Amino acid sequence: MTTEKMSLSRVSMEIFIRKYFFFQKRIEMLYPLEDSPEDPIEVQREAHLTFMETRSKSVLGRDQQLGEIQDYIRNDQTYSPLVLVGQSGAGKSSIIARSARDVCDMIDDGQLSGKVFVHFVGATPGSTDLVSFLKRIVAELSPDNKESISDLQGYVQLVCRLLSKEEIGPVYLFIDAINQMDEDKQYYLARWLPCQLAQNIRVVISTIENTDTHQILTKFVPAPKEIACGPLDETSREEIVRNILRDYTKELHPDQMRLLISKKGSSNPLWLAVACEELRVEAVFETVTSMIEAFPNELIDMEVNLINRLVRGENGDQIKSALLLLEVSRHGLLETELMELLAEKNLHLVGSTFEEGDENEKVKPGCKKTIPARDWAIIYRNIKQLLRPCGNLGDGRLDFYHRSLSKAVRKQFLSGSPGEEKKHVYVHWHRVLADYFEKATDDDRRAEELPYHLEQLSDSARLEKCLIDWNIFNRLYDEHFAVELIRFWKAAGGYEAAARRYTDSLGQLKETEISRTEFSEQQYKVANFLKAGGQFRQAHAMMLESIAIEEAENTVKIDPFRVAQMCHWTAYCKRALSFKEPTPEEKIKSFEEAIETYHKSNAFLDRLTCEESEVLRGRSNCGMAHVMLKISDEKKTHDSDEFQSIAAPLIKSSVDVLEKYNAIRYLIDALGTQSLIVPNGPEFFEEKKRIRMRALDLCLRTFGEVHDLFVTKSRNFGAILKKADDYESAYDWYHRSLVASTKLYGPEHSYTQLVQKDLQDPVFTDIAERRFRSAEETKLPLAVGYEPPENNDEQIGKNPGNESGKKNETGASDDENEPNGAKLEIAERTDRSGMCCFL
Repeated sequence: MTTEKMSLSRVSMEIFIRKYFFFQKRIEMLYPLEDSPEDPIEVQREAHLTFMETRSKSVLGRDQQLGEIQDYIRNDQTYSPLVLVGQSGAGKSSIIARSARDVCDMIDDGQLSGKVFVHFVGATPGSTDLVSFLKRIVAELSPDNKESISDLQGYVQLVCRLLSKEEIGPVYLFIDAINQMDEDKQYYLARWLPCQLAQNIRVVISTIENTDTHQILTKFVPAPKEIACGPLDETSREEIVRNILRDYTKELHPDQMRLLISKKGSSNPLWLAVACEELRVEAVFETVTSMIEAFPNELIDMEVNLINRLVRGENGDQIKSALLLLEVSRHGLLETELMELLAEKNLHLVGSTFEEGDENEKVKPGCKKTIPARDWAIIYRNIKQLLRPCGNLGDGRLDFYHRSLSKAVRKQFLSGSPGEEKKHVYVHWHRVLADYFEKATDDDRRAEELPYHLEQLSDSARLEKCLIDWNIFNRLYDEHFAVELIRFWKAAGGYEAAARRYTDSLGQLKETEISRTEFSEQQYKVANFLKAGGQFRQAHAMMLESIAIEEAENTVKIDPFRVAQMCHWTAYCKRALSFKEPTPEEKIKSFEEAIETYHKSNAFLDRLTCEESEVLRGRSNCGMAHVMLKISDEKKTHDSDEFQSIAAPLIKSSVDVLEKYNAIRYLIDALGTQSLIVPNGPEFFEEKKRIRMRALDLCLRTFGEVHDLFVTKSRNFGAILKKADDYESAYDWYHRSLVASTKLYGPEHSYTQLVQKDLQDPVFTDIAERRFRSAEETKLPLAVGYEPPENNDEQIGKNPGNESGKKNETGASDDENEPNGAKLEIAERTDRSGMCCFL
């Protein structure tokens, strides 16, 4: 009996094993794991290719545009990008998709060689992020690239070099909707996309006409060729309508079709898509004609009609809430977030809150009450045609597919009388999202959304509490462009408040079990941010302590580049503080300490041979050259020429290195210092002016007006013109510097006050008063009569006893060369029309 049982068990086990391996092989055949890309960049690549295949299936009435793009791909000799422009909804994405698909086919057929890169902004989660986008380009153009890059600045420079490199290619890049890239990064376009491409590289890029990105592209030299995506012809309109309605087994009577395509708005493919969406749900055939007759011609009005129909239907209040939440959110919402938010029944009632409770209680997303699946299915089914294709149901972030849809939601729910907004409605929805994200545990999403909504609510107390949370700070911080922290602290109480709160928080952090190295890293980040806010005294002290910790704790495994960078910025802060010293002797002593710290930075760089170290050395040499010139000014003796002679080769080597590596930002600084080497005197004025104009030209083309570099360079140019007695032009540049500084930093910032002081010169107040009297439309800047505080600890470049604000030539500030308290790489959203006046 026992033997028989054992035999049966053995047989059963053998059958089980055979079945196990049988099913295992079949599952692997159906769902092969090795074919599933694990690399995030490869996942993105396949998602964009899938989007290309979907969008390229039906492109009607665009043969001319497709032909021009194909001619560019095959025969271009300009080596410039090709720009496809048109209104929202004009079908640019479909043209880009079909063109890319055609090039893929030509490569497969052997008509072309090379590879295709496609990127549809908004097609996948993260596709609007500039760093992710640039990483994809690097992976495509240089898959074996070994450069260690950790910030946006590095990727921008690398992509620019790759697109200009003759050894690369052939590569065909198709980039759709560049204007939908994250708004605070759009002005990097002129930095990563060169005006002149390598011979084997083609770039086709689409944008909505008259947007900021379109304006930037038109400033390229030589100007890129543009292809207009204009109105559809009537045959194409009719075919589009037939194709859309065929999917729903519907069609229009010939008379109804003629009526529809005769509408002015039917020249826009998106207008036709919205019209067909409205027609397909109309159950009564007899009313279709009157419905078509009532269609408005403007796209936004058609979208408003669609939205109104949705909110009048089942779950209408929740649909309205969903649309408003998406509109007021900063960068869209995850599906789980939206389901949790919509679980509150009275959320749509202005004045209600999301969820009352302990503000310190954190709720794990996905574990709290959500809207019933049936209700969510109805809501999603109704609004999915309005959303960007960020993945299937249950995957990715939800946001509006077209900006026109966002405008339609604002027009319908958030606008009052013409030109006015319902501010109380905005406040309600910002409060709902602030309350929600304050309790979330996903720190990435908290950092992305919470400070923004608190800023919109003007809730400075909660915003300050949010910003001193290290998890939030570390996600908002960036060594090169901490513009968000700058902006949020302006709303939370200012830079001095930030210095106090972070100093207290670091003291508390020091008492925890954190290692000294980790503390040093956190303190350095804070110091770098405070430097950007003009708080040089606190930043200098923190950096000195961080350097001491690094040298004491990491004697064996010290990172020379990291410490060199710390020394560089420590010297920068020391130089900023030197301008406050009361006597020339004390200023010279401070300047000499700054030079010593620059030398220390270069000593650490001597251990390295990489591009990053060479660029930093170029920046440090530029800083040293500027300090040498300052010492020369202060000494005013026969040996001051010695410092001039030392500064000249330093600045020449700096310009050469920064030009070699295309480090535009720092090259602009170096050119400013190079102009100071040029002797004073009427015979040298044109040479000095030429160098400064080159720096301004680079600045405007690369960054625009509302940027820290433009603030300093325009003021410096004004100083040159003033010295040449061209007071009218000098006033214009000082005024532009003031406007940019006020927008960027606010009126209380030290540099804004410095330019205000410049404009108090009697010659400038006379010009302002005369212009105001002669032309009513010429408005006086409010800051002309502004009196800065008597004892502003952070004011820089102030020359005691010189009430006119006049400075000698080498006293003109140059960003790193004379710190202005702002190290930003991007500007706040603003109108930058006429940004490139020297082109």
